[in-house]
Amino acid sequence: GDTDKAQHIYTVQEKSSGKGLTSEKLEEIRKALEKLGAVECTAKAWPMYTRAEVARHTTTETGIWVSYKNGVYDITDFVANHPGGKDKIMLAAGKSIEPFWRIYQQH
Repeated sequence: GDTDKAQHIYTVQEKSSGKGLTSEKLEEIRKALEKLGAVECTAKAWPMYTRAEVARHTTTETGIWVSYKNGVYDITDFVANHPGGKDKIMLAAGKSIEPFWRIYQQH
């Protein structure tokens, strides 16, 4: 099914601030697009996760999540294919990957 395929996630940003759009702005855009009639729009605000929620995702059963900058990523399917090996990438499970990218300069 579609869950076996890679997913690309895009963040829509305000041109002036460079920050992600607020839930209210996304809803305003969604309604405007739907009024056009020819477009089905599913734009919704991205979910927000706490560090504690990310920290609970460290196994294949819970899903393996990491954070990078302002994003949270489910890397469960990628872990087995990590070029540096499963052991290395699992050090970051449930945490930010940024400290590891500073240690392992090849990234």
